[in-house]
Amino acid sequence: MTESELNQLKARLVNWGRWSRSGRGPRASALLGVLVRMGYKPDCSGDSRLTPDESDAVELDRAIASLGNCPERTLLIDIYVQGSISRVDLCRRAGIRRRFYDQCIARAYNRLYFLILRDTICSDNSHAD
Repeated sequence: MTESELNQLKARLVNWGRWSRSGRGPRASALLGVLVRMGYKPDCSGDSRLTPDESDAVELDRAIASLGNCPERTLLIDIYVQGSISRVDLCRRAGIRRRFYDQCIARAYNRLYFLILRDTICSDNSHAD
């Protein structure tokens, strides 16, 4: 994965996190979903002015869910949805040693990137039939 592809993936993850916190994502509480439908606008840590790209967020959410229950998935959720968590707490929640954080987050980005790439290739092949 090139540096520009990594930056694009991170931008998509920021969008996914914003979408998840907006009350439409699967990790939002049921009460928040009801409040949003009634017109409540949740504060998304200063980025509430930006409307998330819902179709991209749903696609990314499926890819993240397909990672399964692993430290990489936990890190992505904690970084992009929860936000503002110290590296020590991120490692504790993901069940990894602090010295392996950089390797684990790099692995998370790579796994997610290749899952998205695989899904893109598979969807392109299904349209070719």
